[in-house]
Amino acid sequence: MKKQDITVILLSYNTKKITETCIIKLKKSKDFCEKKLGNKIKVIVVDQGSKDGSALVIKNKFNWVNVLSLSENLGFAKGNNLAMRQVRSPYILLINSDTFLNKDTLYKVLKNMDENPNIDMLQVGFRYANGGFEPCGGYLPNPLNTILRFFEVDILLYNIGLIKPIPVMGFSFYAKDREMEWISGAFMFLKSQVFEKTKGFDENIFFYGEDFEWCKRIKDAGFRIQYTSKIWVTHLSGASTHNECGSSYIKQLKGYLYYHEKYFPKYHGAVKSALILSLSLKTVLFAVLDNAKARVYKEILRESLKL
Repeated sequence: MKKQDITVILLSYNTKKITETCIIKLKKSKDFCEKKLGNKIKVIVVDQGSKDGSALVIKNKFNWVNVLSLSENLGFAKGNNLAMRQVRSPYILLINSDTFLNKDTLYKVLKNMDENPNIDMLQVGFRYANGGFEPCGGYLPNPLNTILRFFEVDILLYNIGLIKPIPVMGFSFYAKDREMEWISGAFMFLKSQVFEKTKGFDENIFFYGEDFEWCKRIKDAGFRIQYTSKIWVTHLSGASTHNECGSSYIKQLKGYLYYHEKYFPKYHGAVKSALILSLSLKTVLFAVLDNAKARVYKEILRESLKL
């Protein structure tokens, strides 16, 4: 197995305690891999203008970490791109501050890439803190599967073999290794040449949707994205974003609309109209069943009309 260096990039924004835990677990994985292979693993933490003292704590507690302290939150895309431009190693690992590695994670992903040189980007399995399975990728958005997702019938139609949904939710999909169309930005292990050729995330996206947008360009450039079921990490899912469900959902919808405006401009109006209709129906439905949810969907609808 080749001795390949890695640069690990971790974004942090007001998640001091979670980021500390992430770095501690990352250090164990780093030490294990370096001892086994004799390689070098550099860690860059991009602190996006945190107000909780995260940057200072990291500098004081973990002097082996390279900290990029920004004056403001530039967003997921810009923050990661900024760090990736500094990379000189053959491999890059992007993780969120709420993604926790196991001791052998870095060693195993390098081994997987070494044994499969045709793979350019690798995704591992995700588990929640309670050990439960978490979906982490799927098929690229298109007007049909996006509209069906808005109406929440995409998974039903996938289960009977009619469509390919954007996020695939079923455990059976992730039970074996497979090529993917897009993977979650919470863990992306890639060859540096992927970034060099595609220039990274679209910086017009602040948060949500940047992972599948970049994966589309990665696929279009001829690179292969692979998922492996043999390696897993813990993902707290949402702990690094501090977003309430309504705010998060609005950002997801904004990401879908931007994606279609960029790649399917002919259908952008239809996709947006379907979004408004689906939210209107949910608002009416939950007005009868659940007033709290109805208020949330009403607010989401109001914000979506501004998109």
